[in-house]
Amino acid sequence: MLPQGNHNHYSSVESKSNTVVDVATSGVKEAWESQRKAYTSEFIELDPCIEDIDSYWRVKEKQADVVFCMHNLQVCFDSEDKARRLLHNVSTLLRRGGYFLGITPDSSTIWAKYQKNVEAYHNRSGGMKPNIVPNCIRSENYMITFEVEEEKFPFFGKKYQLKFASDISAETQCLVHFPSLLRLAGEAGLDHTEI
Repeated sequence: MLPQGNHNHYSSVESKSNTVVDVATSGVKEAWESQRKAYTSEFIELDPCIEDIDSYWRVKEKQADVVFCMHNLQVCFDSEDKARRLLHNVSTLLRRGGYFLGITPDSSTIWAKYQKNVEAYHNRSGGMKPNIVPNCIRSENYMITFEVEEEKFPFFGKKYQLKFASDISAETQCLVHFPSLLRLAGEAGLDHTEI
């Protein structure tokens, strides 16, 4: 699954066929066609966290050796149902023995930094306004802002806003509870491999 706008990164890939799944494939399709590649491409426009790929995928006998997911992995952790749907779709696309590569921020580190900020705030005395908790983590490169304070790392639905210093606006993300990801991936028929 390739996200819109990343076609240049894959222009040198040796491939016999390619399937692109995204919520908006038109820009990717135009860029791909302009490259005049000597292999077939199928473009499936759907939200892989909500919709079932079975009804859209035409060439089912051509399962993928590799399924790559950049953005939807953390977005789908908004709910268990969305995470299940994405992993089912990955499993459907992937041939037996193939690889699923997903990119997601290290949620455990993000959560630990957030909890450290909250704890430091609660340990301070005087001069602090009651009931106002610092809900963000900052560095010179990024800022992560959480919507509400929570004591425990929820398995699903823990949203935050991620804004890089060079970006104009923030992007909504969800923490990925890795044990839940492994459990749901196993239920979808995917095995975890350490690399």
